[in-house]
Amino acid sequence: MARLHLPLATLAVAASGCFDFGALPADGGGGDVAAATVTDLAVRDAPPPDLGAPPDLVAAPDLAASGLAGQACGLDAECTSGRCVGQRCAASTFALAPPISTNLALSASFIAAGDFSADGHLDAIVSAHGGGKMRVLLGDGTGHFAVGQDFPLGGQDVRTIVAADLDGDGWKDVAVVLNDAGTVTVGLGDGNGGFTGLSPYPVGENPSSVVAGDLDGDGHLDLAASITIGQAVAVLRGHGDGTFAMAIGIPLAVKPVGIVAGDWDGDGKLDLATCAPGSDTTTLLPGKGDGTFGSAVEVTVGHSPWNLAAGDWDGDGRSDLAVGNHDANSVSIVRGGAMPAVSATIDNVASPTWVATADLDLDGNLDLIVSGFEQTSAFTVLLGNGDGTFRAPRQFATGGRGGSVVAVGDWNGDGLPDLAFSNLDTNDVSVLLNVSR
Repeated sequence: MARLHLPLATLAVAASGCFDFGALPADGGGGDVAAATVTDLAVRDAPPPDLGAPPDLVAAPDLAASGLAGQACGLDAECTSGRCVGQRCAASTFALAPPISTNLALSASFIAAGDFSADGHLDAIVSAHGGGKMRVLLGDGTGHFAVGQDFPLGGQDVRTIVAADLDGDGWKDVAVVLNDAGTVTVGLGDGNGGFTGLSPYPVGENPSSVVAGDLDGDGHLDLAASITIGQAVAVLRGHGDGTFAMAIGIPLAVKPVGIVAGDWDGDGKLDLATCAPGSDTTTLLPGKGDGTFGSAVEVTVGHSPWNLAAGDWDGDGRSDLAVGNHDANSVSIVRGGAMPAVSATIDNVASPTWVATADLDLDGNLDLIVSGFEQTSAFTVLLGNGDGTFRAPRQFATGGRGGSVVAVGDWNGDGLPDLAFSNLDTNDVSVLLNVSR
Protein backbone atom coordinates (compact mmCIF):
# COMPACT_ATOMS: atom_id res chain seq x y z
CA MET A 1 0.00 0.00 0.00
CA ALA A 2 1.31 3.48 -0.82
CA ARG A 3 2.40 5.56 2.15
CA LEU A 4 1.06 9.06 1.66
CA HIS A 5 2.06 11.74 4.11
CA LEU A 6 -1.17 13.23 5.42
CA PRO A 7 -0.12 16.29 7.37
CA LEU A 8 -2.37 17.33 10.24
CA ALA A 9 -2.77 20.55 8.35
CA THR A 10 -5.22 18.81 6.05
CA LEU A 11 -6.37 15.58 7.72
CA ALA A 12 -6.56 14.16 4.22
CA VAL A 13 -4.33 15.08 1.31
CA ALA A 14 -3.18 18.65 1.29
CA ALA A 15 -3.10 20.87 -1.70
CA SER A 16 -0.27 23.31 -2.01
CA GLY A 17 -0.84 25.87 -4.69
CA CYS A 18 0.96 29.07 -5.36
CA PHE A 19 0.26 32.72 -5.96
CA ASP A 20 2.88 35.32 -6.76
CA PHE A 21 3.01 37.26 -3.51
CA GLY A 22 6.27 38.78 -4.72
CA ALA A 23 4.42 41.39 -6.76
CA LEU A 24 2.34 42.55 -3.78
CA PRO A 25 3.34 45.29 -1.35
CA ALA A 26 5.54 43.87 1.42
CA ASP A 27 3.24 45.23 4.10
CA GLY A 28 0.07 44.09 2.41
CA GLY A 29 -0.89 47.67 1.64
CA GLY A 30 -3.71 48.88 -0.52
CA GLY A 31 -3.88 50.16 -4.05
CA ASP A 32 -4.06 48.64 -7.49
CA VAL A 33 -1.60 45.79 -7.70
CA ALA A 34 -0.68 43.70 -10.72
CA ALA A 35 0.51 40.24 -9.67
CA ALA A 36 3.13 39.06 -12.18
CA THR A 37 2.02 35.46 -12.42
CA VAL A 38 1.89 32.93 -15.24
CA THR A 39 -1.44 34.40 -16.27
CA ASP A 40 -0.71 38.02 -15.31
CA LEU A 41 -3.73 37.91 -13.02
CA ALA A 42 -4.71 41.41 -11.93
CA VAL A 43 -5.56 41.87 -8.25
CA ARG A 44 -7.59 44.89 -7.26
CA ASP A 45 -7.82 46.14 -3.70
CA ALA A 46 -11.53 46.39 -3.00
CA PRO A 47 -13.55 46.55 0.24
CA PRO A 48 -14.47 43.12 1.57
CA PRO A 49 -18.06 42.02 0.97
CA ASP A 50 -20.55 42.46 3.79
CA LEU A 51 -21.24 38.86 4.64
CA GLY A 52 -23.30 39.64 7.70
CA ALA A 53 -23.50 36.92 10.36
CA PRO A 54 -23.89 33.54 8.66
CA PRO A 55 -26.43 31.36 10.49
CA ASP A 56 -23.84 28.56 10.54
CA LEU A 57 -21.57 30.46 12.95
CA VAL A 58 -22.70 29.32 16.41
CA ALA A 59 -21.31 29.14 19.92
CA ALA A 60 -18.94 26.33 20.79
CA PRO A 61 -20.65 23.40 22.54
CA ASP A 62 -19.79 21.95 25.94
CA LEU A 63 -17.05 19.42 25.13
CA ALA A 64 -17.93 17.44 28.27
CA ALA A 65 -21.40 16.63 26.94
CA SER A 66 -21.72 13.08 25.64
CA GLY A 67 -22.63 11.98 22.14
CA LEU A 68 -21.53 15.14 20.33
CA ALA A 69 -19.89 15.04 16.91
CA GLY A 70 -16.26 14.01 17.09
CA GLN A 71 -16.53 12.00 20.29
CA ALA A 72 -15.59 8.32 20.40
CA CYS A 73 -18.39 5.84 19.87
CA GLY A 74 -19.10 2.19 19.21
CA LEU A 75 -22.81 2.29 18.44
CA ASP A 76 -25.13 4.68 16.59
CA ALA A 77 -27.23 5.02 19.74
CA GLU A 78 -24.28 6.59 21.58
CA CYS A 79 -24.36 9.64 19.30
CA THR A 80 -26.81 12.52 19.41
CA SER A 81 -26.86 12.40 15.60
CA GLY A 82 -27.68 8.69 15.64
CA ARG A 83 -24.64 7.94 13.44
CA CYS A 84 -21.36 6.40 14.56
CA VAL A 85 -18.92 6.51 11.64
CA GLY A 86 -15.39 5.15 12.02
CA GLN A 87 -15.77 5.09 15.83
CA ARG A 88 -16.54 8.81 15.88
CA CYS A 89 -19.94 10.42 16.22
CA ALA A 90 -20.98 12.04 12.95
CA ALA A 91 -22.68 15.43 12.87
CA SER A 92 -26.29 16.13 12.04
CA THR A 93 -25.47 19.74 11.09
CA PHE A 94 -22.19 21.30 9.97
CA ALA A 95 -21.40 24.58 11.73
CA LEU A 96 -18.44 26.80 12.58
CA ALA A 97 -17.84 29.06 15.58
CA PRO A 98 -17.00 32.75 15.05
CA PRO A 99 -13.34 33.37 14.11
CA ILE A 100 -10.64 33.56 16.78
CA SER A 101 -7.96 35.99 15.58
CA THR A 102 -4.29 36.21 16.56
CA ASN A 103 -2.54 39.45 15.63
CA LEU A 104 0.90 38.78 14.15
CA ALA A 105 2.14 42.27 13.25
CA LEU A 106 3.26 40.82 9.93
CA SER A 107 1.59 40.01 6.63
CA ALA A 108 0.91 36.29 6.90
CA SER A 109 1.11 34.63 3.48
CA PHE A 110 1.26 30.83 3.89
CA ILE A 111 0.30 28.58 6.79
CA ALA A 112 0.79 24.96 7.82
CA ALA A 113 -0.21 23.03 10.95
CA GLY A 114 1.72 20.69 13.22
CA ASP A 115 2.54 20.10 16.89
CA PHE A 116 5.94 21.76 16.77
CA SER A 117 6.25 22.00 20.56
CA ALA A 118 5.28 18.36 21.18
CA ASP A 119 2.89 19.33 23.97
CA GLY A 120 -0.16 17.63 22.48
CA HIS A 121 -1.68 20.90 21.23
CA LEU A 122 -1.72 21.70 17.54
CA ASP A 123 0.45 24.66 16.53
CA ALA A 124 0.86 26.52 13.24
CA ILE A 125 3.66 28.04 11.22
CA VAL A 126 3.23 31.04 8.94
CA SER A 127 5.46 32.85 6.46
CA ALA A 128 5.86 36.62 6.40
CA HIS A 129 5.21 38.15 3.01
CA GLY A 130 8.08 40.50 2.19
CA GLY A 131 9.73 39.71 5.51
CA GLY A 132 11.90 36.77 4.52
CA LYS A 133 11.05 34.68 7.57
CA MET A 134 8.61 32.21 9.06
CA ARG A 135 7.05 32.26 12.52
CA VAL A 136 5.82 29.48 14.80
CA LEU A 137 2.47 30.00 16.55
CA LEU A 138 2.02 27.89 19.68
CA GLY A 139 -1.49 26.52 20.18
CA ASP A 140 -3.04 26.30 23.65
CA GLY A 141 -5.67 23.68 22.79
CA THR A 142 -8.54 26.18 22.61
CA GLY A 143 -7.98 27.69 19.15
CA HIS A 144 -5.79 30.52 20.45
CA PHE A 145 -2.10 31.00 19.69
CA ALA A 146 0.90 32.50 21.44
CA VAL A 147 3.54 33.95 19.15
CA GLY A 148 6.64 31.74 19.10
CA GLN A 149 10.03 31.97 17.43
CA ASP A 150 10.88 33.61 14.11
CA PHE A 151 13.20 31.88 11.64
CA PRO A 152 14.99 34.05 9.03
CA LEU A 153 15.06 32.77 5.47
CA GLY A 154 17.79 34.96 4.04
CA GLY A 155 15.37 37.60 2.83
CA GLN A 156 13.63 35.11 0.55
CA ASP A 157 9.87 35.02 0.12
CA VAL A 158 8.09 31.74 0.82
CA ARG A 159 5.75 30.12 -1.71
CA THR A 160 4.60 27.08 0.27
CA ILE A 161 5.16 25.45 3.68
CA VAL A 162 4.59 21.73 4.31
CA ALA A 163 4.82 20.19 7.80
CA ALA A 164 5.89 16.54 8.07
CA ASP A 165 8.15 14.26 10.10
CA LEU A 166 10.99 14.16 7.60
CA ASP A 167 13.60 12.52 9.85
CA GLY A 168 11.39 9.99 11.65
CA ASP A 169 12.01 11.29 15.19
CA GLY A 170 8.32 11.94 15.89
CA TRP A 171 8.63 15.73 15.74
CA LYS A 172 7.24 17.89 12.97
CA ASP A 173 9.68 19.32 10.46
CA VAL A 174 9.03 21.76 7.61
CA ALA A 175 9.81 21.97 3.91
CA VAL A 176 9.67 25.52 2.57
CA VAL A 177 9.64 26.62 -1.07
CA LEU A 178 11.84 29.68 -1.66
CA ASN A 179 10.96 30.91 -5.11
CA ASP A 180 13.74 33.38 -5.90
CA ALA A 181 16.44 31.10 -4.51
CA GLY A 182 15.14 28.14 -6.49
CA THR A 183 15.26 25.88 -3.43
CA VAL A 184 13.21 23.72 -1.13
CA THR A 185 14.60 24.47 2.33
CA VAL A 186 14.19 21.86 5.07
CA GLY A 187 14.00 22.70 8.77
CA LEU A 188 14.17 19.86 11.32
CA GLY A 189 11.96 20.32 14.36
CA ASP A 190 13.46 20.12 17.85
CA GLY A 191 10.19 19.37 19.64
CA ASN A 192 10.35 22.70 21.49
CA GLY A 193 8.82 24.95 18.87
CA GLY A 194 12.07 25.47 17.00
CA PHE A 195 14.25 24.00 14.25
CA THR A 196 17.80 22.72 14.47
CA GLY A 197 18.83 24.05 11.09
CA LEU A 198 17.65 25.16 7.68
CA SER A 199 19.14 23.22 4.76
CA PRO A 200 18.47 24.43 1.18
CA TYR A 201 18.13 21.96 -1.69
CA PRO A 202 18.29 23.42 -5.23
CA VAL A 203 15.35 22.24 -7.35
CA GLY A 204 15.18 24.55 -10.38
CA GLU A 205 13.99 27.89 -11.62
CA ASN A 206 10.89 29.35 -9.97
CA PRO A 207 9.60 26.52 -7.73
CA SER A 208 6.03 27.01 -6.60
CA SER A 209 4.79 24.17 -4.38
CA VAL A 210 5.99 21.08 -2.55
CA VAL A 211 4.39 17.86 -1.30
CA ALA A 212 5.72 15.07 0.94
CA GLY A 213 5.18 11.35 0.41
CA ASP A 214 7.06 8.05 0.16
CA LEU A 215 7.56 8.03 -3.60
CA ASP A 216 10.14 5.23 -3.76
CA GLY A 217 8.65 2.80 -1.25
CA ASP A 218 11.63 2.72 1.14
CA GLY A 219 9.63 3.88 4.16
CA HIS A 220 11.15 7.38 4.16
CA LEU A 221 9.35 10.55 3.17
CA ASP A 222 10.45 12.16 -0.09
CA LEU A 223 9.63 15.62 -1.47
CA ALA A 224 8.32 16.67 -4.88
CA ALA A 225 8.25 20.29 -6.02
CA SER A 226 6.55 21.95 -8.98
CA ILE A 227 9.00 24.06 -10.99
CA THR A 228 7.03 26.71 -12.88
CA ILE A 229 9.52 28.48 -15.15
CA GLY A 230 11.63 25.35 -15.48
CA GLN A 231 8.52 23.38 -16.58
CA ALA A 232 9.27 20.36 -14.46
CA VAL A 233 8.66 18.44 -11.27
CA ALA A 234 11.71 17.98 -9.04
CA VAL A 235 11.91 14.86 -6.83
CA LEU A 236 14.07 14.87 -3.69
CA ARG A 237 14.47 11.35 -2.33
CA GLY A 238 14.66 11.24 1.46
CA HIS A 239 17.28 9.32 3.40
CA GLY A 240 15.07 9.07 6.49
CA ASP A 241 17.30 11.31 8.60
CA GLY A 242 16.02 14.65 7.32
CA THR A 243 18.51 14.88 4.47
CA PHE A 244 17.75 14.42 0.79
CA ALA A 245 19.49 13.37 -2.39
CA MET A 246 20.09 15.78 -5.24
CA ALA A 247 16.90 16.73 -7.07
CA ILE A 248 15.90 14.70 -10.11
CA GLY A 249 13.90 16.68 -12.67
CA ILE A 250 10.92 15.36 -14.61
CA PRO A 251 10.30 17.62 -17.65
CA LEU A 252 6.74 18.71 -18.37
CA ALA A 253 5.13 20.37 -21.37
CA VAL A 254 3.42 22.94 -19.13
CA LYS A 255 4.31 25.37 -16.33
CA PRO A 256 3.07 23.68 -13.14
CA VAL A 257 2.02 25.52 -10.00
CA GLY A 258 0.14 23.35 -7.47
CA ILE A 259 1.25 19.77 -6.74
CA VAL A 260 -0.27 16.87 -4.77
CA ALA A 261 0.36 13.15 -4.29
CA GLY A 262 -2.16 10.30 -4.42
CA ASP A 263 -2.87 6.91 -5.94
CA TRP A 264 -4.98 7.71 -9.00
CA ASP A 265 -4.81 4.27 -10.61
CA GLY A 266 -5.20 2.20 -7.44
CA ASP A 267 -1.97 0.21 -7.89
CA GLY A 268 -0.69 0.97 -4.40
CA LYS A 269 2.07 3.29 -5.65
CA LEU A 270 2.08 7.01 -5.12
CA ASP A 271 1.47 9.21 -8.15
CA LEU A 272 1.84 12.97 -8.55
CA ALA A 273 -0.45 15.58 -10.05
CA THR A 274 0.15 19.23 -10.90
CA CYS A 275 -1.97 22.03 -12.32
CA ALA A 276 -0.94 24.71 -14.81
CA PRO A 277 -2.97 27.94 -14.97
CA GLY A 278 -1.41 28.95 -18.27
CA SER A 279 -2.63 25.85 -20.10
CA ASP A 280 -5.92 25.04 -18.28
CA THR A 281 -4.70 21.52 -17.53
CA THR A 282 -3.78 19.18 -14.74
CA THR A 283 -0.93 16.74 -15.37
CA LEU A 284 -0.79 13.31 -13.72
CA LEU A 285 2.49 11.43 -13.31
CA PRO A 286 1.92 7.70 -12.57
CA GLY A 287 4.41 6.48 -9.99
CA LYS A 288 6.35 3.26 -10.46
CA GLY A 289 7.00 2.87 -6.73
CA ASP A 290 10.76 3.35 -7.02
CA GLY A 291 10.88 7.15 -7.22
CA THR A 292 10.48 7.24 -10.99
CA PHE A 293 7.36 7.97 -13.02
CA GLY A 294 5.65 6.93 -16.22
CA SER A 295 4.49 9.13 -19.08
CA ALA A 296 2.52 12.22 -18.14
CA VAL A 297 -1.25 12.24 -18.63
CA GLU A 298 -2.84 15.64 -19.22
CA VAL A 299 -6.48 16.39 -18.42
CA THR A 300 -8.14 19.64 -19.51
CA VAL A 301 -10.00 21.32 -16.66
CA GLY A 302 -11.40 24.87 -16.24
CA HIS A 303 -9.77 28.22 -16.96
CA SER A 304 -6.65 29.09 -14.94
CA PRO A 305 -6.32 26.21 -12.45
CA TRP A 306 -4.13 27.49 -9.62
CA ASN A 307 -4.45 24.81 -7.01
CA LEU A 308 -5.64 21.26 -6.42
CA ALA A 309 -6.36 18.73 -3.70
CA ALA A 310 -6.38 14.94 -3.70
CA GLY A 311 -8.89 12.64 -2.00
CA ASP A 312 -11.29 9.77 -2.63
CA TRP A 313 -14.58 11.61 -3.06
CA ASP A 314 -16.49 8.75 -4.69
CA GLY A 315 -15.42 5.96 -2.34
CA ASP A 316 -13.89 3.67 -4.98
CA GLY A 317 -10.52 3.40 -3.23
CA ARG A 318 -8.67 5.54 -5.78
CA SER A 319 -7.56 9.12 -5.37
CA ASP A 320 -9.49 11.80 -7.22
CA LEU A 321 -8.56 15.45 -7.80
CA ALA A 322 -10.36 18.68 -7.00
CA VAL A 323 -8.94 21.50 -9.11
CA GLY A 324 -9.66 25.16 -8.37
CA ASN A 325 -10.22 27.01 -11.64
CA HIS A 326 -9.53 30.57 -10.57
CA ASP A 327 -10.78 32.55 -13.55
CA ALA A 328 -13.75 30.25 -14.18
CA ASN A 329 -15.00 30.48 -10.57
CA SER A 330 -15.36 26.72 -10.53
CA VAL A 331 -13.91 23.48 -9.17
CA SER A 332 -13.30 20.51 -11.48
CA ILE A 333 -13.48 16.99 -10.06
CA VAL A 334 -11.11 14.64 -11.90
CA ARG A 335 -12.05 11.04 -11.12
CA GLY A 336 -9.16 8.63 -10.71
CA GLY A 337 -8.80 5.46 -12.75
CA ALA A 338 -7.04 4.07 -15.78
CA MET A 339 -8.39 6.99 -17.84
CA PRO A 340 -8.67 10.03 -15.53
CA ALA A 341 -11.27 12.55 -16.70
CA VAL A 342 -13.37 15.42 -15.39
CA SER A 343 -16.48 13.85 -13.87
CA ALA A 344 -18.10 17.01 -12.48
CA THR A 345 -17.72 20.79 -12.45
CA ILE A 346 -18.92 22.81 -9.48
CA ASP A 347 -19.79 26.38 -10.44
CA ASN A 348 -20.32 29.51 -8.33
CA VAL A 349 -17.14 29.07 -6.26
CA ALA A 350 -15.63 32.55 -5.97
CA SER A 351 -12.06 32.84 -7.34
CA PRO A 352 -10.77 29.50 -6.04
CA THR A 353 -7.05 29.79 -5.35
CA TRP A 354 -6.44 27.40 -2.43
CA VAL A 355 -8.11 24.00 -2.06
CA ALA A 356 -8.01 21.68 0.96
CA THR A 357 -9.96 18.59 1.98
CA ALA A 358 -11.19 16.99 5.19
CA ASP A 359 -14.28 15.19 6.51
CA LEU A 360 -15.70 18.25 8.24
CA ASP A 361 -18.94 16.68 9.46
CA LEU A 362 -17.49 13.19 10.15
CA ASP A 363 -20.05 11.46 7.96
CA GLY A 364 -17.35 9.37 6.29
CA ASN A 365 -17.34 11.52 3.13
CA LEU A 366 -14.51 13.94 2.29
CA ASP A 367 -15.48 17.59 1.90
CA LEU A 368 -13.74 20.55 0.25
CA ILE A 369 -12.62 23.92 1.60
CA VAL A 370 -11.88 26.55 -1.05
CA SER A 371 -10.52 30.05 -0.46
CA GLY A 372 -9.71 32.84 -2.87
CA PHE A 373 -7.00 35.43 -3.17
CA GLU A 374 -8.81 38.53 -4.34
CA GLN A 375 -8.48 40.41 -1.03
CA THR A 376 -11.74 38.83 0.12
CA SER A 377 -12.77 37.82 3.59
CA ALA A 378 -14.74 34.71 2.65
CA PHE A 379 -14.26 31.05 1.80
CA THR A 380 -16.45 28.23 0.46
CA VAL A 381 -17.28 24.81 1.89
CA LEU A 382 -18.49 21.97 -0.32
CA LEU A 383 -19.85 19.03 1.68
CA GLY A 384 -19.30 15.73 -0.11
CA ASN A 385 -22.03 13.16 -0.73
CA GLY A 386 -19.58 10.25 -1.00
CA ASP A 387 -20.38 9.51 -4.66
CA GLY A 388 -18.23 12.18 -6.28
CA THR A 389 -20.89 14.87 -6.01
CA PHE A 390 -21.20 17.73 -3.53
CA ARG A 391 -23.93 19.75 -1.88
CA ALA A 392 -24.46 23.38 -2.81
CA PRO A 393 -21.56 25.75 -2.02
CA ARG A 394 -21.78 27.51 1.35
CA GLN A 395 -19.87 30.69 2.09
CA PHE A 396 -18.35 31.67 5.43
CA ALA A 397 -16.34 34.64 6.73
CA THR A 398 -12.64 34.04 7.42
CA GLY A 399 -12.40 36.72 10.08
CA GLY A 400 -9.55 38.39 8.21
CA ARG A 401 -8.76 39.71 4.78
CA GLY A 402 -6.34 39.15 1.91
CA GLY A 403 -4.76 35.92 0.70
CA SER A 404 -6.54 33.65 3.19
CA VAL A 405 -4.59 30.44 2.69
CA VAL A 406 -6.31 27.61 4.56
CA ALA A 407 -4.93 24.93 6.87
CA VAL A 408 -7.00 22.21 8.51
CA GLY A 409 -6.41 20.64 11.92
CA ASP A 410 -7.97 19.96 15.32
CA TRP A 411 -6.98 23.05 17.30
CA ASN A 412 -9.16 22.38 20.36
CA GLY A 413 -8.79 18.61 20.63
CA ASP A 414 -12.45 17.69 20.25
CA GLY A 415 -11.94 15.30 17.32
CA LEU A 416 -13.43 17.66 14.73
CA PRO A 417 -11.32 19.28 11.98
CA ASP A 418 -11.11 23.05 12.41
CA LEU A 419 -9.97 25.67 9.89
CA ALA A 420 -7.20 28.28 10.11
CA PHE A 421 -6.51 31.09 7.65
CA SER A 422 -3.44 33.26 7.13
CA ASN A 423 -4.70 36.75 6.34
CA LEU A 424 -2.27 38.87 4.34
CA ASP A 425 -3.94 42.27 4.64
CA THR A 426 -5.12 42.14 8.25
CA ASN A 427 -1.77 40.76 9.55
CA ASP A 428 -3.35 37.94 11.50
CA VAL A 429 -4.33 34.30 11.60
CA SER A 430 -7.94 33.35 12.23
CA VAL A 431 -9.19 29.99 13.53
CA LEU A 432 -12.76 28.82 13.02
CA LEU A 433 -13.56 25.95 15.36
CA ASN A 434 -15.78 23.22 14.02
CA VAL A 435 -18.90 23.06 16.22
CA SER A 436 -20.91 20.60 14.14
CA ARG A 437 -23.42 18.61 16.17
